[in-house]
Amino acid sequence: MRWVKIINVRVAATTAPSILERLFGDIRRNVTAGAEGVVRLVIYRGSLVDSDWAIHIHRETNESPMGRTALGIELADEVRHMGLVDHSIWIEAEGE
Repeated sequence: MRWVKIINVRVAATTAPSILERLFGDIRRNVTAGAEGVVRLVIYRGSLVDSDWAIHIHRETNESPMGRTALGIELADEVRHMGLVDHSIWIEAEGE
């Protein structure tokens, strides 16, 4: 089963872009180096709103996610001080 954890953050206008790029670079390095079961980590920046960012953590497991994981909670907490955060988990729909 494939699923993705999505952490969206709308950053306050006062946050400098260089701080954001450094933070998201650190997140990318730390997650891909140490997170068990992470298949792919992708960080997106909003195309219409520059202050929107999204962290997607793709996983593949034999079981459905049982809720938010420690990694997702930690990442959401890491960016929460910068703005509004939404943390969700999505399961890939099976084709027929």
